[in-house]
Amino acid sequence: MTMISVRDLDSAVRVLTLDRANKRNAFNREIVDELRQALLDFQASAQRVLVLRADGDHFCAGADLADPPLDFAKCLPGMGVHVTKPIISATQGWTIGLGFTLTMLTDMVIAADDTRFSFPEARVGVFGGVGAALAGRIPQKVAIEFLMLGEPMHARRAYEVGMVNRVVPRTELDATALEIATALSGMAPKVLAAIKRWTAQVTPKAPAEVFAVEAGLVAEMAASDDFREGMASFREKRAPRFTGR
Repeated sequence: MTMISVRDLDSAVRVLTLDRANKRNAFNREIVDELRQALLDFQASAQRVLVLRADGDHFCAGADLADPPLDFAKCLPGMGVHVTKPIISATQGWTIGLGFTLTMLTDMVIAADDTRFSFPEARVGVFGGVGAALAGRIPQKVAIEFLMLGEPMHARRAYEVGMVNRVVPRTELDATALEIATALSGMAPKVLAAIKRWTAQVTPKAPAEVFAVEAGLVAEMAASDDFREGMASFREKRAPRFTGR
């Protein structure tokens, strides 16, 4: 069963939808794999801007505790997946744990006014470390309170502290995200890529975030055609024919 749906609105804007509303779009191993592939496909495509949204009443309930994705970082943009193009998150309802982390790592967040962000890891006794990067993106004391207490942060407060870009009525969520995506799609792609790259370089990162980036690069090399060609040429005792793919 497909848990990520993909739709191209035109030649420039792609929409990815978390399509597991019956489970509040909680992340299991399958949806992690699908999201990773969808992001890789977007990066390789001619589409210029991505809108990441979710079906149903809630953006994401976090990890599916019945099938927890231990390798969740591989689907996170900027960590497990190298994406040079703008990504806009559009959130509604509960946006918890891994769902919150996903939005934190996108370039912009448009939140419906019923969005409630939550990071309950300290309450359940598990922490992957990526969420610590929040302290480099909003005021440190606010980030620590949010991460340690695990209390919900409503959309308006998230806007006040700089966690989201805009708060809109639920009925205007998709239209607002698409309006911004369309505007971005008309900008110079190389300039947008440079802005994304250079602003990322000056944004403090959590140790887990740095590690995941490097691990992701290693994984990309291990999955490449060049890696397979290198192994084959070694076995066949011939010079390799690398293609850069």
